[in-house]
Amino acid sequence: MSVSIDGKTTQQRDNVDWVAYDDIKRMDALMKECGIMLMGRATYESFGDELPNEHALMVVMTTDQSLLDKTQKNVLFTNDSPKNVLQIIEQKGYSNVVLAGGNVLNASFLRENLVDELRLIIQPIVIGTGKPLFESSKEVKSFELVDVQNLNGGVLEVRYRKI
Repeated sequence: MSVSIDGKTTQQRDNVDWVAYDDIKRMDALMKECGIMLMGRATYESFGDELPNEHALMVVMTTDQSLLDKTQKNVLFTNDSPKNVLQIIEQKGYSNVVLAGGNVLNASFLRENLVDELRLIIQPIVIGTGKPLFESSKEVKSFELVDVQNLNGGVLEVRYRKI
């Protein structure tokens, strides 16, 4: 996930214009490597047409009935729970999944202890208003630092593993 230094993934409502093209390329490469990307409705509507879905299955978790009724090549729309979605994905032969948020979806997987690793692309900007990486929670989840890469322009790629 691309995130500002104040922890936001979108500016204001769902604006992601600040996300660098290099970040999108990095996400594309990871998605192709895993073969699958999991996202919520807003992320799908923001990026769905731009993502190279010919290289990976896109799973969209939503309660929007118009999307649940929709058929699109290489896209699975579902309203199953995070745990059930991962079981479906595993039955399809995938072992690694890119979870591309938003904050409600990210929090639902975190809450159910279904996040093994966090990969954050930290942009050196403060957005102020916008959606956080995770919706608020009272639970504490611990991760350990695995790797930090200094990218162009002061951007960091930080990897954490669940403890």
